[in-house]
This record gives sequence, C-alpha cells and structure tokens, in this order.
Amino acid sequence: ADSENSTIKRVLPEEKTVKIIAGLKLGKTRDGIGTVARFFMPMDVHVTETGDIYVADTNHDVIRRITPNYEVSTLGNVKPNLFLDQPLDGPASIATFQKPWSLHGRDGYLYIADMGNCQIRKMRIGGDFEVITIAGGKYYPSSELHEEKTKAGWRDGHSSAANFNMATGIVVDSKGNVFVVDQPGGHYPDRRCGIRKITPEGNVLTFAGDTIRGFRDGYGTSSRFEYPHSITIDNRDNLYVTDTLNHAIRMITPQGLVTTIAGNGTCGDTEGSPIRANFNEPYGIALDNKGVIYVSDGINTKIKRITPYPKAREPDPEHLLEEMDDVFSLTEDLTAKYLQMNLLERDSLPSTEDYG
Repeated sequence: ADSENSTIKRVLPEEKTVKIIAGLKLGKTRDGIGTVARFFMPMDVHVTETGDIYVADTNHDVIRRITPNYEVSTLGNVKPNLFLDQPLDGPASIATFQKPWSLHGRDGYLYIADMGNCQIRKMRIGGDFEVITIAGGKYYPSSELHEEKTKAGWRDGHSSAANFNMATGIVVDSKGNVFVVDQPGGHYPDRRCGIRKITPEGNVLTFAGDTIRGFRDGYGTSSRFEYPHSITIDNRDNLYVTDTLNHAIRMITPQGLVTTIAGNGTCGDTEGSPIRANFNEPYGIALDNKGVIYVSDGINTKIKRITPYPKAREPDPEHLLEEMDDVFSLTEDLTAKYLQMNLLERDSLPSTEDYG
C-alpha cells in the first residue's frame, strides 16, 4: 500500500519491478477496474490464497477488496454517522470504521486494527462480510480537560473492558491469539507502547513493552520500544515488528523474548550485516514463505530485504561481539542464521507499469 500516493502496488523482488494494480491518485471513494478506482491513504493490505487483496483504505474509513482481475469494491458504510458513540457492527453494508489501519487474515476472517475507534474488529470473508468487534472501545472518564470521556488508553482485562491507544498493527497466531501493536496517539495522556495480546478467551494483556519507552531487549514487559508500527508472523508464531523510532527490526518469540535482529538504534541508510545496517523510521513489514523479511524504510523511501543464508552456523562464543555483526540469533530450535541485507531502491527499479 503506497499510502502517500494513494495507490496499491505490487513489488516483484526477483525482477526488481513495481506495478500499480489499483488507484492512481487521491480521490473520493470510487470503485472500478485498476487505476479507475480511488483510495485515500491506504495503510495496509492482506492477500488471500485465492488472490483477493483486502485494503485498509484508512482515510476513506472503509475496507476495499481487489479481485485477481483488479476489480475494486468497497466493504463498509461509506457514509458513517460520525456522531455515534460506538461504530456499527453487522453486514459490511452497514458496518462503520474510523481509520482502519492494519489487516491480517486467518481462518476465514479478516482481523482489523480499527485505529480511530480504538478497537479490534474482525470481518467474515465471504457472504455479507459480517463485522464483529472483539476488543476495545469502552469509554472511561478522561483526565484531559477538553474531553469528558475517552475510549483511548492502555487498560488490560476482559475484551469488553480493555482499551487500546493507537492500534497500528495486527496478526493472529496458530492458536488464535491476536497480537496488536499499540502506541501513544495524539493528545492521549498514556504514553506506553508495545505489543498487546488478546487470547481466544477474550482476555487482553500486555505481551511486550510497557510504561517506559526506550530501546531494550528482554522478556515481556522488561523490553522497551519507541513507537513500533507494524507486525508480521512466521509459521513458528515468532513475531517481527518495525520499531520505528528506534530504527530497528525486533523479533518476539512465542514465549515473549524480544530480540533486535536488524538496525542498531541510529537512523541512516547503510546496508550490510544486520547490526551494522541502518533504517530511517521503518514502517511496514512482511515475511515470505522462505523466511525473507521485507521492510518499508519510511524516510529513505525504499523497500529493504533481509535474506537468511541457507546454512545455519553457531557463533564462536569467544568472539561473540565480533560475530554479532554477522549473526542473526533466533531461538535455540532455529539456531543462528547469517543474514545479508539487500536493497530494492525505488529510483533504480528498471520498470514501472500501470494496470488500468
């Protein structure tokens, strides 16, 4: 999702090509084929096994669907009642969203971080695309002088009583746990940021990060983040997070161990080994079925690729500090993997094509 250009693009890494498949310029909600359609700052996409693409059309407050033939349709009420205390659930034709930010599909549902409503929602893929709220959105008295009540905050507990500040990333693991990237937003007094977890039983808890922002690896709430943004997951339920203002990529195991796997806390645009490489406010992240990680490096306006070497090697304990420049240490069952960083630079791509 190329949010600044309000387009949806397909990147083919091996061919080093970028193709516009939908949208062309900013405009009011318009369905149609390919570049006839219009988006307004789409922030995330999810691609299904059938080739359908679902788009969080953030500033239009709706979810869009793109078929393999590039036909764009709208899921969600395009004229919501902004004076409602709570968004509407139900069939997509009446359901309302406010700044849907991130998407993840699993087991026939599309999970949605509905950032503007401070809620986590899910939409059934197919039929009438029914929308259900699964956590967040309860109003509490506000400490802000200009607000009597707010549904934004960082409150753990049962899903009906929990709060989220600014949910910008979402994934679901193989056990049905939902993980949400939550960060401070706007004028809200709670400045915490990290990863929240919603269990299948409907309990919300803080999984990683907590009250103090910073840059520290460790278990669970002993770790620190600085405005994390996006999240993805591998087939072992390891999470990968763009820690935007730490200019780093973090990995979280199912047990809650947070490890920095690329970036060193300083902004820049250097490629090479993971610890020496630099990012400048990384935002989006994706993982393919070969374990290759793709990162949208925001200020550098590049897509960067982290590729695992084919053979695993253990670092020499006596030269650990030297080896850390070349080793991506995962977990004991995955062993250590050497990585190389490759760049797909926007300005050096050999061709750009439009579908329309």
